[in-house]
Amino acid sequence: MTICTQCSRENPAGARFCNSCGAPLDTEPATAREVRKTVTVLFCDVVGSTEFASVRGEVASAATTMSYRTHSVVLASGGFASGGLTLDSRGAARETVFDLPVAGVPEEGATRFVAGYFDAQPLSRAGVAVDDLLRPTGRDGGPVYRNLHAAGAILAGAVPWKEKSGTGISVATGYAAADAILVPSAMGVSGSIG
Repeated sequence: MTICTQCSRENPAGARFCNSCGAPLDTEPATAREVRKTVTVLFCDVVGSTEFASVRGEVASAATTMSYRTHSVVLASGGFASGGLTLDSRGAARETVFDLPVAGVPEEGATRFVAGYFDAQPLSRAGVAVDDLLRPTGRDGGPVYRNLHAAGAILAGAVPWKEKSGTGISVATGYAAADAILVPSAMGVSGSIG
């Protein structure tokens, strides 16, 4: 598989040009380079945003597209309740920001919901699977993006509303994600991160 550097679409192995946009493809393996992805960030507190909004007006600043180059990103969009995960009418679960694979979804045809509201719901443990550095993993078990980390209710496996552990999971995984980002050896990077 080769990923187009222009439109980020996947192309079959051996393709010389992107099947989507026609750009020439680099034959370097996709895992050896970074891939840029355009995402929409809501409720983001960016340094300088208050001054920007006061000059442009809140509505204008909300509709403005700005680009920021970052070293790392923490995905903390929440689960189904907050819109970080969605379920379509056919029962397919989807992560809404980076379109990451969703783990813990019952197989097609299996029970996804039970009648009792407070009963253990089979779909309640769905979320994003991560490695030991809290990087979301793909179906192959490897990190989807080396500089993306996940924290909080987006993570697969926990049922925070039933366990009453939501705040603890958010704080602990947020801290662990920050630690993975700030400690260069954790990401396999030598030297300091500037």
